[in-house]
Amino acid sequence: MLRIGSIFIALASWTVSTIAFIPLLPAEAWAADCSQWDIGGHWEFRQSNGIKVYFDLEQTGSAISGSGVYGVRGDRNYGGPVTGSINGNGNIQLTTSWGGEYKGGVGSDAFIGGTTSSAGQKTVVTWRGNRAATCQPKPVKKLGKQLPGTSTTSDIPEKPVKKLGKRLPGTSKTSDTPQHQVAKANDDVDIYKGPGGEFGAYRCGPINCFMNKDETANVLWSKNGWYQVQTNKVPGGSGWVAEDHLTVTTH
Repeated sequence: MLRIGSIFIALASWTVSTIAFIPLLPAEAWAADCSQWDIGGHWEFRQSNGIKVYFDLEQTGSAISGSGVYGVRGDRNYGGPVTGSINGNGNIQLTTSWGGEYKGGVGSDAFIGGTTSSAGQKTVVTWRGNRAATCQPKPVKKLGKQLPGTSTTSDIPEKPVKKLGKRLPGTSKTSDTPQHQVAKANDDVDIYKGPGGEFGAYRCGPINCFMNKDETANVLWSKNGWYQVQTNKVPGGSGWVAEDHLTVTTH
């Protein structure tokens, strides 16, 4: 069962004879596991009345923009701009150009879903996204002393920062070159939307998006035996690959 927050999307008016209802739970119950969700990319929202709505979204921070199309009986006939936002609790607000409302949020399986009703009407149907949202990495906390009487910090760290770099041969000093990790694909391997097979692989046309054998990519994050790598092959510029398909080196 989904634990749902608050989501608003405008939709066109539809007449529905049966109403399917899912009890809504606060998004905060799940949001503790992620400080900021990312719902950028292509989406298919499947409704209990048989209508499918398609969105192509871009997310910058918490702001969302993009476009959407929908149709009745399989025809994708209507469309227009989409704007909105998503907060740290997984609550989403989206508005389209053609009118109506959606309510929902990020569930415990990282999928989004909820209920929708036409503008000015009481008819309610349920909906669910076709894939999981992505958890953005937490921002790096700035180290420094707080300036008196302000909420800003100085550029002088409170404690010495350990220098990351390669040790120079024959000395105890390190170079000024910062360390970073690079992943090399051991074989052709699919790129996933989260750190686990349950999140599903990204699709590039009729096939899954994948790293080619011997292809390299910078490592951004690691979790539960998966590496988040930087790649322009998938929406958002990063995806997850299982560690047993990679050789990771530190430079």
